[in-house]
Amino acid sequence: MAESFDFNNPEDEVDPAALHGFAEEPPEVEEDDTPRRAASARYIVESGVGSEAMLRDAMDPANQSLADALRLSFRVLQAVIVVLVVLFLASGLKTIDDGQSGVRTLFGEIKEPLSPGLKFSLAPYPFGEFFTFKAENRMVDLGEYFSMASGGRPQATMLEQTEVSTPLNPGRDGSLITRDNDLAHLEVAAKYEIDQPSDFVHHVNDADMKRDADEMVRMALRRASVHVVGRMSVTEVSDPARIPEMKENIRLQAQAVLDEIKSGIRLVDITDATGGEPLAIRKMQSSVMEASVAGASMVEEARKQAAQTLQNVAGAGYEQISALIEQYEDALGTGDEQRSTELMAAISAKLESNEVTGEVSDIINRARSYKDMIDSTLGNEYQRYFGLLPAFKQNPQLVIRQQWLEAYNSILGRADTEIVYVPPMLASINLAISGSSAVQDVRGDLKRRQRNAAFAQSSYMGPYVSRGEEMSIDKAGRQLRKDPKTGKLVPMGTGNN
Repeated sequence: MAESFDFNNPEDEVDPAALHGFAEEPPEVEEDDTPRRAASARYIVESGVGSEAMLRDAMDPANQSLADALRLSFRVLQAVIVVLVVLFLASGLKTIDDGQSGVRTLFGEIKEPLSPGLKFSLAPYPFGEFFTFKAENRMVDLGEYFSMASGGRPQATMLEQTEVSTPLNPGRDGSLITRDNDLAHLEVAAKYEIDQPSDFVHHVNDADMKRDADEMVRMALRRASVHVVGRMSVTEVSDPARIPEMKENIRLQAQAVLDEIKSGIRLVDITDATGGEPLAIRKMQSSVMEASVAGASMVEEARKQAAQTLQNVAGAGYEQISALIEQYEDALGTGDEQRSTELMAAISAKLESNEVTGEVSDIINRARSYKDMIDSTLGNEYQRYFGLLPAFKQNPQLVIRQQWLEAYNSILGRADTEIVYVPPMLASINLAISGSSAVQDVRGDLKRRQRNAAFAQSSYMGPYVSRGEEMSIDKAGRQLRKDPKTGKLVPMGTGNN
């Protein structure tokens, strides 16, 4: 009688004494889709009589197969472990490209900054980690933060559509306040790099919008722009010649802000700092420029006319005389009498020198001639009466009588004088006198000679001045001049001087 046992089934028990022989049968092929278990050996015992030696002989092939399977599994596991170790160590390799930088950390602590090249860490993630980022040629710009909102319109279109009466909208349009309390627009762009990776990792986080590197640089540029433009006028902001200076000032101010927060960022260059007045003012710039050019031309023409007038008045040395006069006025203003006296003497000496020409020279020459004439007329009379003063003090009536007689004789001795005697006994008398024709001729000739002399004097010396006999000694008088239109003598200060 034959029995079958399944060694993989614990419910089947084998009696070693009953085993006499066995035959290995191939496992049956199951038709269903259930997972197969490991191959099993089915032994058929043909006799109930056996021994332990025979059982060991029957078990040796199975044990060998199991040992081979375990050995193969161990080898595979070893290979997998080696591959995992190699992959783990390979994760510590990192290539830093040109233009990049970063830091290597170990348990969250920064160990060293990274430079371009191949880097290796013995403690890869999760023990250590590489933080890399772009370090060079990073660009930011402020856009329309300090400019008029364009709405996508070109600058030329905005300038054409802008009206002088169009105001800026503070909630939409940006602007800056200048030193002279005017408004100005400014466009700023900059290039920066990260030169201190450790500080950058500590204080900047590009994943956080509030700590984004670009936003931090923008904030620094905005603050610097406000400070720099606040110390300039709107004309200086618009001047292309001031752009390099304005760029450098903005860069220094913004860099100071970035250094203060230890951002590890260095501003390489301010690539753009274009400023200008509001568009409404810029639209009127052509008119302003035309007015400015016209004003400058008028000022220059006035300076030329002033220089020509001064040169006509005082000659080529008018600048020295003008300087002396200004110093004299300053001395009078400060109350320095000694200095003013010295300057007046210097002015007089300068005016009376041969270096002075023009109208001043003519006036001085006429004054000298007038002085000589006074000396020869009134001066002689003064000398004569001054000589009579001692006699007048001793006997006034005699001197007066003598002078009266001299005057009477001089009048009666004139050729144009007629004497009419009237009887003293008449109480009243009506005279119908017809002058002598000879006397009338003398008077007419005398008047013609006087006119000729006056004309000759005015032609030679310039404007006519009154002579000694035409002046009043005992009452106020005035200088006369010849009217160029009528030819008559009129007081100075009337008509066209």
